[in-house]
Amino acid sequence: MLRSKAGYDKRRHYFTTRLVYQATSTRCVMASSAKIQVSWIVLPAVPSAVWFCRRFVIDTLHRWDMLGLVDAVQLVAAELVLNAVRASTAAGTDVTVCLWAERGSLFVEVGDYMEELPTLRRPTPEDGRGLGLSVVSSMSKRWGIRQEGSGKVVWSELSYA
Repeated sequence: MLRSKAGYDKRRHYFTTRLVYQATSTRCVMASSAKIQVSWIVLPAVPSAVWFCRRFVIDTLHRWDMLGLVDAVQLVAAELVLNAVRASTAAGTDVTVCLWAERGSLFVEVGDYMEELPTLRRPTPEDGRGLGLSVVSSMSKRWGIRQEGSGKVVWSELSYA
């Protein structure tokens, strides 16, 4: 059995994450004469969620024929998921990743069940951590945080042609 020093079963989380990843949902809806594409995934709040998030972004943007955005969206989504995983201290919590595109904008939303809001820090050269929102801010047209239910959603808007 694969166990880390913290004691959680890595194999169980890998297989759980893999099963959840296979249960993603994709929709294409029409709203006020504009095509809106939406795809989301729910992942366990474990470190491997970042890898599955990156894979989800690649697969989704390939389906949507938005290959030029893959690198930027992967980076933004991975940073937001990593922040959500680090913030999710309770065992058994999930992280939701949602991508949606309409009218020249692609939105990345990452939700978790923690009430504590992240803050944008001004990093110094000595900082090894805490740079995630700075990366998101520099890559995004705009970004923000909204409280939703007993948690929060951190979102980012990226432009595409």
